[in-house]
Amino acid sequence: MSRVRLLHFADAHIDVANYGRRDPETGLPVRVMDFLRALDFIINTALEEKVDLVLFAGDAFKDRHPTPTFQREWARRILRLVRHGIPVVLLVGNHDVSPSWGRAHTLELFRVFQVEGIHVVDRVSVLTPEDLGVPLYLIGIPWIHRSGLLAYLDISPRDPREWHEALHVWLEEFVHRALEEKPPNTPTVLLAHAMVPGAQAGWERLFSLDFEFHLPGGLVRDPRLDYVALGHVHKHQDLNPGQHPPVVYAGSIERMSVDEDEEKGFLLVEVEPGGSTYRWVPIPHLRPFLQRWVRVEQPEGATQQVLDALGPPEDLTDAVVRLVVECTPEVERALDWRAIYRHAEKALEFRLVKRVQREHRLRLPPDTPIAQYTPLELLEFYWRHQGKTPEEFEPLQELARRIIEAVEGAQGHDSA
Repeated sequence: MSRVRLLHFADAHIDVANYGRRDPETGLPVRVMDFLRALDFIINTALEEKVDLVLFAGDAFKDRHPTPTFQREWARRILRLVRHGIPVVLLVGNHDVSPSWGRAHTLELFRVFQVEGIHVVDRVSVLTPEDLGVPLYLIGIPWIHRSGLLAYLDISPRDPREWHEALHVWLEEFVHRALEEKPPNTPTVLLAHAMVPGAQAGWERLFSLDFEFHLPGGLVRDPRLDYVALGHVHKHQDLNPGQHPPVVYAGSIERMSVDEDEEKGFLLVEVEPGGSTYRWVPIPHLRPFLQRWVRVEQPEGATQQVLDALGPPEDLTDAVVRLVVECTPEVERALDWRAIYRHAEKALEFRLVKRVQREHRLRLPPDTPIAQYTPLELLEFYWRHQGKTPEEFEPLQELARRIIEAVEGAQGHDSA
């Protein structure tokens, strides 16, 4: 029997925070440097641990249009691995690929230049021990966009439920055939970028660019698999704890929102037939993300109440801080907003969200009948009336749009 040592990481999104203060040495945004520092720690660990193979489970960048600068920074780090004799499997995630079938994805150049030791998985496929140069059998399932279904299916479903049902049947047949053909006594890994039932999703659901491609729970828990390396969900979790095989999301390598308060990291895995183990490695020195909230009801002492909620200025140093202030219009006029910003000037980034509570009813423009507005336009009027910022309500608008489209699509399908 063979035992293979893997490093599994996912959801790098190295350019997702491409704004704000810049690093004086590199000229790159400081927050981008945070992501690259985390990636460096992962690469260094792979080299120090002398792993046999590195698995990346998708989403190298924030979208499918990374600038040459960020492509360079990603390539520099991946090439370090293969130059030290460690092969790498790069899986294409939903942020790496265009929804238009046939367009190049962000990892395409590694395949075009045929870099020895780098294997790009952009189609459902199998990599054998001969392919990898490592005694491991790997089944790869990249993110599948709706437009890409025709590459796998003989039909073109109209209803989202039909997409998933038809795709699940095809995938289960593919994986079953692949497992029937695997070499004996060879550890087998499923590498996928998708949602899996039971996963605790978070901010990435609002970050998603397409319909939610997901895998059946039974497919990933097939006991003929020895380890399932997942990407897409930003929270590290094992969906089959204590059972065989481990079904593990590595999580993202850095925080992307104040709502992500968990640690970030990756996995060192020892895979062998019938009994794999893993160790989750947290990434040190993550930048603090602080969320503060205060409700101010009286104008007297209002500014000091907000400053007390923020905490001492030294505690905010180099942190990403989000402050939500709920107040009445009277309190809003009494608050010294300049003093509040000065208090947080040592923060790397300070986001102030004012939620002013108004008593009057929502009034639409009088010259347009309500029937002329779409449901989404009315919903946006409501968010703005509630004092929500675009940062807060735009993800909710997008979710509402998807729900409306799904309902209308189902109704049209039923009538047909």
